[in-house]
Amino acid sequence: MLSWRIGEVTVTRVVEMEMPVAHNPRRAFLAEATPEALREIPWLFPHYVTPEGHLRLSIHALLVEAPGLRLVVDTCIGNDRPRSLVGGQALSTDFLNSFEATGWTRDSVDAVVCTHLHVDHVGWNTMKEGDRWVPTFPKARYLIGRREYDHWSA
Repeated sequence: MLSWRIGEVTVTRVVEMEMPVAHNPRRAFLAEATPEALREIPWLFPHYVTPEGHLRLSIHALLVEAPGLRLVVDTCIGNDRPRSLVGGQALSTDFLNSFEATGWTRDSVDAVVCTHLHVDHVGWNTMKEGDRWVPTFPKARYLIGRREYDHWSA
């Protein structure tokens, strides 16, 4: 698990999944990111691009711990919901176990910051318990930008 310190703040990356994204000229994720163009940028290999020239897409949350404050920034895709991003299947990842391996608990989170409301950033805002969806971080305040909220509420 990648973790780094910035003064008194610790940031830890918790990966839900990584997936290679092949360049498709008819439906490019990043049109300019052809395998040929990516091979010319040496610092991309091996962390961000595969030997075949596929982008490595990381779906992860950032845990930010500052004195007296614990934040989760973006909550990945989440389990139990069919998502087109992953071929219409419902995921069953080990994200919560990885999260707890950092020493945090779901109840220890003070706030969840949603940078934007795409499915790969809000999936663990809730989780399925039996037949109900409940907040994954029950004691946290969920923070969403006004314009983003208004856009998706419309």
